[in-house]
Amino acid sequence: MKLIRIDMTTQAIVEEDVPKEYHGLGGRGLTSVMINTEVSPTCDPLGSENKLIFAPGVLSGTKLVNSGRLSIGAKSPLTSGIKESNVGGTAAAALGRLGITAVVVEGQAPKGELYLLKIDETGTASLVSAQDKKGARTYDLVEHILQDEGEQNAVLCIGPAGEYQLASASIQASDVDGRPCRAAGRGGLGAVMGSKGLKAFVINQKGRNPGAVADPGAFKTAARVFAKAVKEDSFRRSVPRL
Repeated sequence: MKLIRIDMTTQAIVEEDVPKEYHGLGGRGLTSVMINTEVSPTCDPLGSENKLIFAPGVLSGTKLVNSGRLSIGAKSPLTSGIKESNVGGTAAAALGRLGITAVVVEGQAPKGELYLLKIDETGTASLVSAQDKKGARTYDLVEHILQDEGEQNAVLCIGPAGEYQLASASIQASDVDGRPCRAAGRGGLGAVMGSKGLKAFVINQKGRNPGAVADPGAFKTAARVFAKAVKEDSFRRSVPRL
């Protein structure tokens, strides 16, 4: 498993092994520990010292049901505290299948510049200009991204509210139908994404480099037992399908 750091100030991209102090962590546990360790508690949430961290849960990308959740963490512009906002959609599983523990967005793009962050099916990250997407709303934005990049991609993005750094702005995530209808809506993390100069994060879903499972046979058996229990749960059966 690896960690990718994106420096928006210099557009430098660095891959590194997950530091020992973060081993065994994923999702909210990882984002919160990283913010506590790496971000000054007195920094401006919308300044260059804050970090925006995308971390799938430790079981994302596996065949375990209900494991495709993504945690997004930063110092919140609403509370000035450590914040994690959780979202569904397809991004967490895509990152998990690529063997990526977290993507850390650092620094701040030069004023007025806007970028698209892409991770291809080999797990290689790149930044490209998104000046032509400035002001785009999320549904129109994702429609055009999927036309350009292919429907096999998961997308995380902000709309005009995030670009203008509105303190309550969300980060929207695409679902299995390619609609950005899932929201990381707590803590104003869309404003943090906008402050970094990042309009969208596009992840190829065809990756096949997940972290190793110590005992694949036992995991497969446990996943089946868990799926059966979820399927047979009385609460699940009581919820009507719409």
